[in-house]
Amino acid sequence: MICSKLISKDPGPNYHSIADFRKINASALQNLFKLFVLFLKEAGLIGGNVIAVDGTKIRGNNSKDASPLLHIQK
Repeated sequence: MICSKLISKDPGPNYHSIADFRKINASALQNLFKLFVLFLKEAGLIGGNVIAVDGTKIRGNNSKDASPLLHIQK
């Protein structure tokens, strides 16, 4: 699949196709997330008392020239 995307220069799905997918499959996605949390609880990976999802969006504004880590490595 990745090779076909590279050959066809497909940039991937746009915002509208992702939003439409989520709208059409809302109940299926909700069931998927419930099953995933149940799986994690049964595997002992989470306690299940509190589950929180962070949806913070942070704008990236760092470039190669401004990165302090790159200056240290040079």
